[in-house]
Amino acid sequence: MDLTSLTYISAQHRIRTLGSTPPSITTAPLPSIVTSTPPYHPQIKNQDTHLITIPRPNTNQTDTSQNFQMSNNHTYRSALPPGTNLDEGIRAFFETFYKTSDTPDAHDAYADSFTEDADFVMASKKGRGREEILAIRKGMWATVSSRLHTPIKIFPFGSGADELMLYGTVILELKDGRKADVEWAARAKMAKVNAEWKMAYYQVYLDTAAIQNAK
Repeated sequence: MDLTSLTYISAQHRIRTLGSTPPSITTAPLPSIVTSTPPYHPQIKNQDTHLITIPRPNTNQTDTSQNFQMSNNHTYRSALPPGTNLDEGIRAFFETFYKTSDTPDAHDAYADSFTEDADFVMASKKGRGREEILAIRKGMWATVSSRLHTPIKIFPFGSGADELMLYGTVILELKDGRKADVEWAARAKMAKVNAEWKMAYYQVYLDTAAIQNAK
């Protein structure tokens, strides 16, 4: 056999080898993707959905819990001891008075709650007559942005008396952002002026340090 024949046979062998079916290649399966069941959300009805859109919190929403605004459950009406009688006009007077006390610009209405020569004591501050009471009242709002009184109880000095003690709380928000919740007590002497109840004497007892140490 000559050289040409050997070359031809070798070439045919290579063609048959390359044209034959290559050995099988084992391919590793792709890893399966495990999808967990989405957590229950009250706003999603189809629990088989795997893509869940969670609503973004509204960061612009105002937190009204810290603004000390009067809620629907708040009342300015005070309770009386069992079996005690008090002129309904006096009871209504204090409802209006503490609501006025919580109104920042009601200075004149506040001063009108007193007789012309009334004695007024607010912790360490003392005044007599409308003008001095009005000045103290305005000073009470100098550092306060809001206040909310809750007059819880009235204790008359006997049935039908015009002298009484009061107990309650007041929530204050200062202009620097600090807040305080303070208990207070008061003593009041009532007098009728032109058929209307007013205070001839009013003294408030409260812890001023609690306001100074507000947080």
